[in-house]
Amino acid sequence: MPSYRLPKHFSQRALRKRKLEIKAKEERVKKRYESLVSNIPRYRLTEGFYELKRRIGSMQKPTVVVLICGTMGSGKTSFTTRLAKEFGAAVISTDLYFREQSVAEKYPLYYDDPRAVKLDLMAEHIKGWREGKPITMPVHDLVTHKELEPKQIPHTRVLFVEGTMAFHPRIRHLADIRVYFESSPNKRLKRRYRRDVKIRGRTTAYVRDRFYSTLEPARIALLEQWKHHADMIIIT
Repeated sequence: MPSYRLPKHFSQRALRKRKLEIKAKEERVKKRYESLVSNIPRYRLTEGFYELKRRIGSMQKPTVVVLICGTMGSGKTSFTTRLAKEFGAAVISTDLYFREQSVAEKYPLYYDDPRAVKLDLMAEHIKGWREGKPITMPVHDLVTHKELEPKQIPHTRVLFVEGTMAFHPRIRHLADIRVYFESSPNKRLKRRYRRDVKIRGRTTAYVRDRFYSTLEPARIALLEQWKHHADMIIIT
């Protein structure tokens, strides 16, 4: 048995129907929030990197919390890792705060459901970090979905919090800067294939079906409705 829940399988006909449903929902959501999102500055990847670097460097606060949100495959993790090296910053990921699989399996969106993430614990860790405390971050193995030994994150001036749930209401009010990563579905799906098939041992059918059964619905239901809280949007 696989160490993960298999998603609903889509035939070619069902997949075409699913894509149309997602597109229609996305258009309704974007229309609802377009006036709020249109005022947020947008940057391409390299330009956004240096703009965010400038913003962080110009802040006079003793501690800076930067939230980097975006759906899976949008490029936020590699971006965050690179920028964190520039500042000698700490990084925590919402993916590593996942609950045990028996909990996630109860939800239609599986691990793309906020209830499958220990958001209260993450908020507690960010607040403690503001007070100068290090973080003992839980480590959820994304391949086996088992809990590993917690990881100690030493305190630094800058903390990056990245992941799909980084703009959740329990988290976003704790930030100094909020960045949203935006990318087309085709690009994100290709990145998922490269990562999940080669690194995590998934099949291409699994990756595709998971993408359209939970990832895209979660993006529409959650991330697209959180996007207007961003201070800047980076297009990848």
